[in-house]
Amino acid sequence: MNFGNGSCIFIAYANGGIEMLDLSDEQFDYLTRKAVLDSAIKYHKERELFTYKQHGKVGYINREAQLAIPPKFDDARDFYDGLAVAEINGKYGYIDRDGNIVVEPKFDYASNFGGGLAQVKINGKNGFIDKNGNFVLEPEFDTIYSCKNTDDEQLYVVSLDDKWGIMNGDFEYIVRPTFLDLSGFKEGYASAQSADNELFGMVNCKGEFVLKPQYRKITNFYKQNGNLVIFAVTVDNEKIKIDINGNIIP
Repeated sequence: MNFGNGSCIFIAYANGGIEMLDLSDEQFDYLTRKAVLDSAIKYHKERELFTYKQHGKVGYINREAQLAIPPKFDDARDFYDGLAVAEINGKYGYIDRDGNIVVEPKFDYASNFGGGLAQVKINGKNGFIDKNGNFVLEPEFDTIYSCKNTDDEQLYVVSLDDKWGIMNGDFEYIVRPTFLDLSGFKEGYASAQSADNELFGMVNCKGEFVLKPQYRKITNFYKQNGNLVIFAVTVDNEKIKIDINGNIIP
């Protein structure tokens, strides 16, 4: 609570007593920072900087609860790969650990950096940038999903003009956008809707149908006891559970 030019806190004791401490703003802010730090460090023991909100703005404190970056951002996230997402006037960019803006806030969406890359959205389209803010994948896609194949290699599921395709980790097409729908990959497979008959099947990481498109919808799939279990809806609206070969699982 604030009274005049200072702040105060109330201490309640087990015996019912209450004590009021009249603090300067600096003392009060320090106690607030210390409380934020004590809470955050329990879950993020490896981090050196922690977000801290003061007077509606977000900055960072260090492990001694000292201000490391003054609160001057509308919002800010934790640091990944040396940079953090920061919001200014409704747009997102990136800052370094000294609070310097290294990528101007101009994006409508910005992911955390990982492996030197981050996904961003501008003018309704998605792409990827490097740590200098240069596009390594031009923002031309409606949607981008990041996933992995069975060898833990990077894949991207992308949509462009209502069609879906697959890219590898170098942003080269494995399959150009041809599917009407495509899920993210799990266990090396994805559900895909064929443009030929508008029905769903399962494709591998090369975009090849391994389960022919013959279902009105595939609602879910996962591995159980080493085998893929697929939940599908047939053309006549029957809900079934099948394996990757289309055999019904009791």
